[in-house]
Amino acid sequence: MPSSAQNSKSRDPLAARAPGFLLLDARHRPIFYNAEAERILSFSMNGHSQRPGKDPIAEAVRSILSGRNSVRQTESEGAPEILSGRRRYSWQTFSLFEKNGKRSPRITAVLIEVPRDQRKQAGMPEVAREYRLTDREGETVAHLKLGLTSKEIAARMQVSPNTVKVFLRSVMSKMAVSTRSGILGKIMQNSSDSRLSL
Repeated sequence: MPSSAQNSKSRDPLAARAPGFLLLDARHRPIFYNAEAERILSFSMNGHSQRPGKDPIAEAVRSILSGRNSVRQTESEGAPEILSGRRRYSWQTFSLFEKNGKRSPRITAVLIEVPRDQRKQAGMPEVAREYRLTDREGETVAHLKLGLTSKEIAARMQVSPNTVKVFLRSVMSKMAVSTRSGILGKIMQNSSDSRLSL
């Protein structure tokens, strides 16, 4: 039977997942995809119209390539981002090369993964557990830790800036602080305490 720590880790919305991987043919039709790519792409099509009798994964790829499910360019990596539910993923394409060293015009590889800024939130589950933060409060704090404003956090979480303020007030109450700096101070204190206990 898994421990409660393992259970909470599996429910952690920021837990790292395997990247999605696809191979597209010359017409950008999927010829291979792994289970994670299927999960991300299937979820990305929720609320989007699908043509009857069409492959939902192919429809999701078409939607992304046409820009209908593209969020923005990431500043650092230059990879387009896509939405799947409330999550953002970077969509990166790679050329494949044949044995003779020439680029294959027939197949393109695609990697779909959580953007680097979200992967940096790995230390947040401990803080979230210690202060009994909800998933959304933990997500808000993780974005705050990156130095984002309420407006920027709201855009990433797809909520209003007022909702972000509500999350932050709730976090402040749980952490017994009165400012955003106080939240960050508690996070720093938590990470230094864990280093001292090693």
